[in-house]
Amino acid sequence: MTGSANLDTVLGKAVTILRAFRADDHVLPLAVLVQRTGLHKATVHRLANELVANRLLDRIDGGYRLSGGLFELGMLASLERSLLEMAMPFLQDLYERTHETVHLGVRDGHDVVYVAKIGGHRQANSPSRTGGRIPLYCTAIGKALLAFSDNEFRREVLSEPMTRRTPHTIV
Repeated sequence: MTGSANLDTVLGKAVTILRAFRADDHVLPLAVLVQRTGLHKATVHRLANELVANRLLDRIDGGYRLSGGLFELGMLASLERSLLEMAMPFLQDLYERTHETVHLGVRDGHDVVYVAKIGGHRQANSPSRTGGRIPLYCTAIGKALLAFSDNEFRREVLSEPMTRRTPHTIV
């Protein structure tokens, strides 16, 4: 099962189906959705069709994919949209001056969520992507967010087990 949605509610089950998709998934067959969610096949089929009817999933050959309706909803997230609109000129200036990858991220729990990414010409192989989520301790932006957090939060994050994500992850 993915995420921490309440599987006792229809909404929780629907969110679990949506969260079963990963960044590199283009199309997921029904069987994979069933396996990743732990829900009954009939439940996943019924709810996936409801999500299609509401433009949150698309039904295509081979299974389901996330729909543009999710993007539209995501762009309505006022805090991130306002932050992005305000920060974009500065991000573009920084990119023009450095021609390096520029990130804008916000702290969400113990993770950084990338609100924007402008790729540089010499872009390193990076797991970051707009909308992506990575633990704070794994990224430069996350470490900067941690550095300016209060001591209690910093201790909380750094006392948890840290998994090495790349050969360069400091654990």
